[in-house]
Amino acid sequence: MKKVIMAMVIVVLLAGIFLGSCGEPTTEPTTEPTTEPTTTQTTEPTTTQTTEPTTTPTSEIVRGGTLQFIYPYSPSSTPGWPSESAEFQKLWLEWVCYEPLVKLLADGTPTPYLATSWEWGPENLYITYTLRQGVKFHDGTEFTSEAVKLEADIIIADGQSNTTTWDRWEIIDDYTIRLYLKEYRNDFWGNVAGINMCFFSPAAYNAHQPDGQAYIKENPIGTGPFKFVSFEKDVSMKFVKNEDYWQEGKPYLDGIDFITVKEELTTRAKMEAGEGDISALMGGKILQDMEREGFIINAKYGGTDFLMFDTMNPESIYNDVKVRMAIEYAIDKEAIAEALGYGYYQANNQMPPLDNPTHNDNLPSRDYDPDEAMRLLDEAGLPNGFSATLFTFTNEAKELSIQEYLNDVGITITLDVVDNAKYWNAMMTGWEGMVSSGYAVGINFAAWVEAYFPPTSIFDVSCKLSDEILAKIDPALREPDPVKKKALDDEIIQMMYEDAIIIPIYSNALGYILNPRVHDSNCNTPYWLDWSVWDPADTWLSE
Repeated sequence: MKKVIMAMVIVVLLAGIFLGSCGEPTTEPTTEPTTEPTTTQTTEPTTTQTTEPTTTPTSEIVRGGTLQFIYPYSPSSTPGWPSESAEFQKLWLEWVCYEPLVKLLADGTPTPYLATSWEWGPENLYITYTLRQGVKFHDGTEFTSEAVKLEADIIIADGQSNTTTWDRWEIIDDYTIRLYLKEYRNDFWGNVAGINMCFFSPAAYNAHQPDGQAYIKENPIGTGPFKFVSFEKDVSMKFVKNEDYWQEGKPYLDGIDFITVKEELTTRAKMEAGEGDISALMGGKILQDMEREGFIINAKYGGTDFLMFDTMNPESIYNDVKVRMAIEYAIDKEAIAEALGYGYYQANNQMPPLDNPTHNDNLPSRDYDPDEAMRLLDEAGLPNGFSATLFTFTNEAKELSIQEYLNDVGITITLDVVDNAKYWNAMMTGWEGMVSSGYAVGINFAAWVEAYFPPTSIFDVSCKLSDEILAKIDPALREPDPVKKKALDDEIIQMMYEDAIIIPIYSNALGYILNPRVHDSNCNTPYWLDWSVWDPADTWLSE
């Protein structure tokens, strides 16, 4: 415990503690297909009705004001293209500028948004959406089936992972569109609910050919409650109220400013000074301290921080499972979680957090045992340990602790700390050695694995899952019975544990700090399934 506390003090003095698993690869990217619910397949056509969150009566709402939203990571450039897979901070635009067909409630149930209803065809081989009428893009043009098909055709052509089972989209009329499937899988709703299926103005896209994509990237034009104004990397992204928004009387705010603040101490100072209304992706001590000061804390366990290896490289030392197991035995996860988490971290032996429905409750664990770690290293032909690099983009508290624990068993670690953009470029192009990361995990584990690991993902390209694990993914996604699906997910989790292909450290509560004057935002509440989903149109500020 002593070494963990010392590491934490060093980092607090430097930059503060970072909450490592935020879901969309920030360290939890999860607006991608990481939140697919388990869905029971039916052969009867089904329709849906909307469910609305509880909000304040309109008569009590104060209109006006600009929400100051503090976020620790900046997009590398204006993320104006909803489906652009290379830009992980596109969630700055999601729900503010762009909107989807549906949103997913906390239990994975789809609820209408730009689609008002839908009906399944026989054996779920196609689904027909009825679109909301009277919706306009920020350039004044109508939202119709053309926009849905345009976006869908682009991401199908790009081969994006959420389109794996899609065959084609067919326009029935201006407000009716049909998706034909190659097959139905239980990850269906997660694949149509994220920002990859939000929509931009076809008129603007077509008017700026031959590269309409480049124009939309720099000039985001969606249907959302706020319109894009400006972006300055590492500084801010600004939005103003959409006066012609389809939800009558909304939004209540005049604008939203996303502000990049990378240092935790600066974030805290801005929140205390009233220069920030919401702060995202906070964890540990700052959540505890700010709650004591009267701020509202919305925190829930979204994902898990972990170590990953370059096992795609046949020459990598980490291809020996004994080396990977030795690393896990060498790390005191409980001590790290206790020292860094302040009640918001849970040591874990798998990726799903303990309160996630897909968590495998019967999984054993490799508890802290440095003697066992050294025994395994000796069996691996490394009795004196080895030297290695740990690649990361966090603020180092966790990594410094891991560095000390590994040093105790003869593994000398050099930390390679890079910025957010360089880190995610490496995740897509390849890295050497060991990586410290963290991802959000939805309630469909097989879908999460498919979304984040090769050969089906653009992420984590240097990490190789065994053929035996990969062979289990498709059957799990095809299984219509929820009980059998859970058993298959448990089996995948067990196999990943036995293979020690990734080393979970702790699950963390993804924390949002809200000034009490912020109302009805639904930021990180139990209402929505994905941690990044919120309700900017409903948000208002009291005086």
